[in-house]
This record gives sequence, C-alpha cells and structure tokens, in this order.
Amino acid sequence: MMTIYLSWGNKLILNFMYPNLKVSDNKFKEFFDYIPNPIYVWKKIENKLLLIYYNRATENITNFKIKEFLEGTAKEIYKDKPQIIEDLYQCINKKLNFSREMSYKLISVDKEKHFYVTYNYISPDLIFVHNEDITKQKKAERNLRKSENEKTFILNGISELIVFQDTKNNIIWANKVAGDSVGISQDDLVDRKCYEVWHNREKPCEICPVNRVVKTGNQEIDGVISPDGREWIIKGFPIRDESSTLIGIVEVAEDISAQKQTERKLKESEEKYRHAYSRTNLYKDIFTHDINNILQNILSSLELSKIFSHEPNKKKEFEDVTTLINGEVIRGRNLVSNVQKMSDVEELKIFLDSIESFNILKQAIDLLKKNYPHRKIIIGIEASQEEYYVFANELLKSVFENIFFNCVTHNRNPIIEISVKISNEKKDRVDYIRFEFTDNGMGIPDSMKKNIFVREYKDNKIPTGIGLGLLLVKRILESYEGEIKVEDRIRGDYSKGSNFIVLIPKAV
Repeated sequence: MMTIYLSWGNKLILNFMYPNLKVSDNKFKEFFDYIPNPIYVWKKIENKLLLIYYNRATENITNFKIKEFLEGTAKEIYKDKPQIIEDLYQCINKKLNFSREMSYKLISVDKEKHFYVTYNYISPDLIFVHNEDITKQKKAERNLRKSENEKTFILNGISELIVFQDTKNNIIWANKVAGDSVGISQDDLVDRKCYEVWHNREKPCEICPVNRVVKTGNQEIDGVISPDGREWIIKGFPIRDESSTLIGIVEVAEDISAQKQTERKLKESEEKYRHAYSRTNLYKDIFTHDINNILQNILSSLELSKIFSHEPNKKKEFEDVTTLINGEVIRGRNLVSNVQKMSDVEELKIFLDSIESFNILKQAIDLLKKNYPHRKIIIGIEASQEEYYVFANELLKSVFENIFFNCVTHNRNPIIEISVKISNEKKDRVDYIRFEFTDNGMGIPDSMKKNIFVREYKDNKIPTGIGLGLLLVKRILESYEGEIKVEDRIRGDYSKGSNFIVLIPKAV
C-alpha cells in the first residue's frame, strides 16, 4: 500500500507543480530526493491525515527514524504539537496555501530546531509540506539581537551623551542620555540635525568639533556652551567604511557644568580663605605694631611721671604726662574695639536701614570730649537741617568716632579745633549726605593721602599708615556704598591741617 501512496502522491505533486513534466515513478522519487530541505506529503483518508511520503533530506535530519512514522496519522505523530495538527487540517479543509515560522523538537533525534514551514494544498486530498531549517539563521538573529541589546545597554549606561551622525549632521543613532539631555526619546532624535536639537540653530555651529572632523578627517575636541548655559566637552571621532571613506562621526559630549561650577566655587573659596588668611595676618601685625607703640609710650610716660612726681616745680609736666598716658590707654581701647568691628564688617552680612545721622554725630562728639577731659577741644557744626537720614547701620558711630579720634591723636596744638560741615550732594545720579571734618592738626602729606586708608604688606614690612581706625572707616563706608577721601584744610599746605570728606547714600 505504501508503494501505491508514493507513486500516486509523487505523480499528483509533480503534475500539480510541473504539468508538462513526463517522468517515471523512480524519476519522481529521485527528483524529490535532490531537494535539500525536508519534505512531507500527507493524504486525507476519511477524517485522518496520513504521512505517505518524505524525501531523503527528511531521513537525514531524523537519522532515518522517520521511517517509523510512515503511514502514521498527524494526530498520533504530533500529539504534543497541536499547532501543527491545526495547520495541516486548516490547509486541507480550507484548501489554503500558507507559511509560518515555528520551533519544533524533533521526536526522532531529540533536537530543537527552527523551521520555515510552507503548507501547500494539492487537490483533491494531499498536503505538500516543505520545511526550511532556519536554526542557524535564528541563532544568528538572536546573537545579533543580544549584541545590539548589549551595545544599547552599555551605551545607555554611559553618563556621556553619545550620538552617531552622518557627515551632514543628521542623527542616525543616539543613546538615552542624549535624549534625556533635551527631554525627548532616543527614537525622536533620529533624522534630526544635531545643531537644531542642542543649539536651536538653523545652520551648523562654527566651532563644532564634529564638523571639524568632516574637514580634517581626524579626531577633534573642544569646549562648547549650549544656549541653556550648560558647558560641554565635545569629542568627534571619524567612522570610515572598508574603503576608508568617511561615512559618519561619533560625537561624545560630557556635561561639565557641575564640574565647572565646583571649580569656580573652589576657586572662590580658595580666594576667600587666602584673603581671610592675609587679612588675619594684617590685623595681627597692625595690632602688634600699634599696641607695642602704645605700650612703649605708656612705659616712657610712666618713667617720666616718676621723675616729675618728686619735683614740686614739675607739676605741669606731671599733668601733661598723665594726660599722655590717658590718651594712650584710650588708643589701646579703641584699637581692640576697632579690630573686633573690622572683623564684623568683613565677615558678617551688612544690613542697612534709614538712620538719622545728626544725632549719632553728636553722640560721637560727646564720647570724644569725655575721653579727653584734659585736652581743650572746640568743635563747630555747620548744617542747614536738624536731621539727615542715610542708609547705614549701628557702625556709623564708629565712623564718626574714628575720624574724631584721628583728629585729636595727630594734633599737637594746645587748642584742638574741629569743624564739621553737613550738606547734600548729588554724584553720578546718586543722592548723598556729605560730611566734612576739618581740623588744625599736623596734616597729611600728599604722598600719604591714599595710603592712610590702605594697610597692605610691602616687601614683608609692617604696613604703613596712620592707624587701623581709618581702615575701618573705609571698610564700613564701602559696605554702605559710600566713600571717604582726605584733602588739605588749606590747599597746597598740608601742615595747616586736614579735611576728611565722607559721602553716605541719602535715605529717601
């Protein structure tokens, strides 16, 4: 019966496929055996599908165990593969021709294979099944997908922005970081121009390393700032084909904004602490220098007081020495106070408010006279108003006190004359209150007029200047956005005394 099936089946199949072909039964079988892929022929008898033919390729792939299934039914052979049974009955019952890919474990050899299966209906009751083994192809596809996935995972895991683009700046591929940097998906970047995406430009950037790669053919690198203010290091790498023709550029961009910000903050911090260290040394040396001066003056005065105290006719000299000691003690107290206030000015945030200055000026005058009860001090005030409001704080009193103490300290006249003039002044579109403190002291040579407000190191020597008080005055006024300068009371003759001019922004 098998021979009848084979002969009849082969003839029907070949007559269906090649109607003009006239060959013998043996030629029929030889023809199918030359086909390199497995072939099965099924015949429907009543409601059963019987395997009536297979070719040599089928024998080879099953190690000849396929013979055991010849004339077996589809439902018996594929009892664990309902999809195959369904496909066979669909082909014969609906007279359809179709193909599908499937994974199938060969029962005869216990191997998993992938096939591209084609079902052909041959009237009136045959099914011609052609199996193409695509196991190697599927393995290659899986390996390719695995390789692509691994590449994607690796490139998406890199913190740098990576973009592959052609020589016309069209994006071919981009990693996730590239999309995240502009808030869109990787896929949406494809086919867009890189300079449109990251720089909102209609044409390529002039300094772009990627475009330089197109011109030079070499790796290029440069720093770029994007429109949103972010800073980038961009590297361009040329990609060539087998013939060394440039086909694209890989752009690797690193957002260094945070790094640059950290570097700037670190630099600012270094400068701040370098300034603080220098300032600390400055205050230390000024304090040491000035306090030594004060102590030396007190020590010398004490020696003189001992001598004068035993001589009744030296009463006046004794009183002068006592006055000098008192003045040096006041200087020492002011020095300590000024060092503390200087620290406050430079380290604390200054809060300004509208302050009435005339009353503070009078308080400073009262303190001056209280501290120098044995000096004859005459202070006159010239003002057209009873109140002058300025933008300042509680340190304003220290400004007036230090200027007054400077006028007294550097004055050898028996009568100390100080004149204060208050007026309004407009400078560079800013309204100021102008204070002029004129004295009849020793005066300040032109060569020292600028230095008295600046105590700085010169050739590792102690800073020169009249005192820490005037440096404090300048720092306080700078915090008010005010200013101070000194002129001769009588122009051209500094020995006749000084005129300190102070400007403080007027409060509205």
